[in-house]
Amino acid sequence: MTDVSSSNGLSEIGAWIQEVRKASRDTAKGELERNDGSRRLVVIEAMIAEMEDTAKHLGYSIEAEETRTGIADPAHFAYSLCAKAAITRRNNLRRSVQSLKEHLQGAGL
Repeated sequence: MTDVSSSNGLSEIGAWIQEVRKASRDTAKGELERNDGSRRLVVIEAMIAEMEDTAKHLGYSIEAEETRTGIADPAHFAYSLCAKAAITRRNNLRRSVQSLKEHLQGAGL
């Protein structure tokens, strides 16, 4: 009879240990998810800052190219192809920045 009660006691302890392990894993998983969200937020904010900086520098390049050629109208037949390409890239970066900002607002980050 002693063996049976001893066996039940061990199984109860084993069950309790399993519950503690599961709770620990769930807590760790929650912390990882929170850390992952924070990490993503930092990465997205860094991407936004880098894209905005690149767009600003493209603006400087466009101005320099327009000054160099003396033509500031993109519709002009002799407008610099380099400036046109920079304008397109700058506009794409601005759209990407806006999209990322909307994503952050939508995600509540």
